[in-house]
Amino acid sequence: YLTDWSGPRGRLGTITFRMRDSVYPDDTMVFTATVTEVSTDGAGCGWVSLDIALKVGDRTCSTASARLAIPVSEDDNPWARSGAQWTPTPA
Repeated sequence: YLTDWSGPRGRLGTITFRMRDSVYPDDTMVFTATVTEVSTDGAGCGWVSLDIALKVGDRTCSTASARLAIPVSEDDNPWARSGAQWTPTPA
């Protein structure tokens, strides 16, 4: 879901989730997300923070918060970052 939205160079940094209700076979799940922050860290890596919900009908079955690295230019690739250039948890 997240990398489909961000494209092939989007890279998941962190995710936390909470299961609130069960999901069953044949349920139709709907994912939604809201961008809560857009930032660039000290190494120049672009970040998007998201609040995510998974619903079945009117029931919210799971919620999540994610931080996703995204390219800041055509030449940037978060997957090429490592060491000090990769800081998925904000300082």
